[in-house]
Amino acid sequence: MLHNQKGVSVATQHQTSWRPPPMNSIKINFDGGLLDGGRAVGLGIIARDAVCLCLAWSSLRLNNGGSTELAEALAAREAIYLAYRFRWLRIILKGECNTLVHKLSSADLDFSAIGPLVSDIRFFSSFLDSVSFSFIKRCGNSTTDFLAGCALN
Repeated sequence: MLHNQKGVSVATQHQTSWRPPPMNSIKINFDGGLLDGGRAVGLGIIARDAVCLCLAWSSLRLNNGGSTELAEALAAREAIYLAYRFRWLRIILKGECNTLVHKLSSADLDFSAIGPLVSDIRFFSSFLDSVSFSFIKRCGNSTTDFLAGCALN
């Protein structure tokens, strides 16, 4: 696991099945999907504790177009905002977009199309005690993939 200057970390291993977070931490998986080439975006989010209890979930449709990376960034922002709203202070965010995970774990400014979303996520992260971002393969993120798909149906 790599750590940056702000205590934000990124896991370098590629997990394929769900594992519980450490005690007193919340794991939030997120996923974003597209409908008809980006006409609509579906977001799926699920938060679970160390005993696998589902604390919250979300399936949200946004009718603005975009890319897969944008959909993933929107889902990550919803996930971190969920943690902020519920005042969960120690969280692990897991998503399928490796590029996004690396952007979120970097202290560098992001001037890409999703840069403003990356800034939002970092802003909300600053209110939490511990935040880590890590990549998970799609086969290990099937619940959020399902929730994102439900939002598009």
